[in-house]
Amino acid sequence: MVNTQLLEQVTALTPQERVEFIGAIWDSLDGDNVHVTTEEQRMLDEALQDLERNPDAGIPLAVSVERLRKLVA
Repeated sequence: MVNTQLLEQVTALTPQERVEFIGAIWDSLDGDNVHVTTEEQRMLDEALQDLERNPDAGIPLAVSVERLRKLVA
C-alpha cells in the first residue's frame, strides 16, 4: 500500500519534478531484488531479440528523454 501522505507530496510536485522523482526511484532499485515473472522475462527476451535483429529501428535514449521533457514542460 502506498503511503497516502507521500503520494500527496509527490502529486504536488510539478510534472518535471515528478519525472525526476521517478528517475530517482528507478535508479534506487537493486536488480537483485526486482523479480520478473516468466511472462515478463519472455517479453524482455523477445524485445532484446528484436533489438538485435533491428538495431537501427529504435530511437536514441537522449531523443526519448527530450520528448518526455517536452510533454511535461
